[in-house]
Amino acid sequence: MSTTALTYDVTICGMGPVGATLSLLLAKRGLRVCIVEKQPGVYPHPRAVHLDDDALRILSDAGISQEEHEIFLEKFERAIFQDAAAKPFFVMSVSDNRPFGFRTNNWFLQPALEKLLRSKITQEPLIDAFLACELESWQEVDGVIHLKVRATRQVFQKKTKWLVGCDGANSSVRKMLTVPYKDLGFNQKWIVIDTFLKLPYTSTNNPLPKDHIQHCDPARPTTYVPGAKGHRRWEFMEIPGESFQELDSAKVWKLLDAWTSPEVVSIHRQAIYQFHARIAEKWRIGKVLLAGDAAHQMPPFAGQGLCSGLRDVANLAWKLDGVISGKSIETLLDTYQEERQPHVVKISRGAVFLGTVIQTRSVLLASLRAVFFRMMSKIPFIRNKIQEDAAGKPPLVRGILGTHRPELVGWPFPQPIVKRVNGDEVPLDRALPRGFVLLSLKSFSLTTVRSWQIDAVEITQASQWAGQQKIFDSTGSLTVWFSKNQVDWVLLRPDHYIFDAGEWKVLPLVLARWERLMHLN
Repeated sequence: MSTTALTYDVTICGMGPVGATLSLLLAKRGLRVCIVEKQPGVYPHPRAVHLDDDALRILSDAGISQEEHEIFLEKFERAIFQDAAAKPFFVMSVSDNRPFGFRTNNWFLQPALEKLLRSKITQEPLIDAFLACELESWQEVDGVIHLKVRATRQVFQKKTKWLVGCDGANSSVRKMLTVPYKDLGFNQKWIVIDTFLKLPYTSTNNPLPKDHIQHCDPARPTTYVPGAKGHRRWEFMEIPGESFQELDSAKVWKLLDAWTSPEVVSIHRQAIYQFHARIAEKWRIGKVLLAGDAAHQMPPFAGQGLCSGLRDVANLAWKLDGVISGKSIETLLDTYQEERQPHVVKISRGAVFLGTVIQTRSVLLASLRAVFFRMMSKIPFIRNKIQEDAAGKPPLVRGILGTHRPELVGWPFPQPIVKRVNGDEVPLDRALPRGFVLLSLKSFSLTTVRSWQIDAVEITQASQWAGQQKIFDSTGSLTVWFSKNQVDWVLLRPDHYIFDAGEWKVLPLVLARWERLMHLN
């Protein structure tokens, strides 16, 4: 680990799921990546437990196949909000529909996912990972960042064009940047108790509920998580007059007594968390950026913390690629926070809303809450609206986006199964190039495009066809989407969001806006 003349394109501080995924997304674009990680091995404790369809789509882009989901993933079926008497007052069921290629909600075991991501990294020649190392300082000289990295017995130097802090809520990168937080008004202490089933889980041997339960008892708000691969978690809110710092093993089992016993589960760890809703004021200073928990934290009630971090790096990867390749100027990266922050704020407020529903300690308010939600759950439109507001994912509202079809712009594009020219049936993302893609049901020419990264792909319904730039609409759902929205084409971003869509006559104007927004060289 001596000083090297090699200058990395990007150095990532942190090798958790967010940092590891970013490294793989960058390497797949041909960029040279360095990772600096404090931990010598995979962190052994479960932290995040939920992945949505956005997150799985991003992991797929990073090289995690659906066949590998068995290693770390299990179904999330229902979330039940119940009162102090354990009677449900609101139930959110998870549909098996997969408009974007994956189930909308899933439990996962984080150590298993991290182990899989690390195995992918070791197979990637463009990534160098330095474990049991800590970033000490950096200095920018003539557009290159000179890093000082401390290992156990030495300090060594590395050079990089860009630095990204993916090093968690206590990010050393953010602290060295002295970036303050904006508080969104949620701070509450909870104890998290992670356990594992002692007996294998089967349909006939089911010692614990399979549903996610929010036990909204004013005396002790509690969350139960039926996690993946035998993992079961309880979260208990600290109530006035007590201190979780004083909890010994006997007191922990007393908390768990109403739910389980030492014969059913073994305690893996207990940890005290201060649940926050806050956002770093700046996500980019010069050539240093923040992503994931280093840029924002939210309460866990919507299960969107890690999912939001993965969206960060999906947004960041293609923009770093454009800048580093010289195809776009650095101001493109100003749109990173511009796009992601409103998205994160919206989701954080949904998580805060759920937390407020769960955490009330007033018996009167808890009774009114149960009556209100029982009434609202009987009205499908309102029930769906509550569920959407609590855990829904909003569209992008500003940044690298068109304006012609605002009702479509900023939403993720569906991902059905399609057939490639070689006969393989694959998810749509795997059949498309990694950059911007102009997708249409009809043949067309890109003579109006004078830029660097737009590919044209035609969707066909013919049983036989020729040409690499065509895909067969196996399920017919793409044809339905174009017909329903009455468009001739759709321009997709590299992160699968819709830039714009419309008729042929407006395409030159849309592409002109695209070129202007992309700050093309």
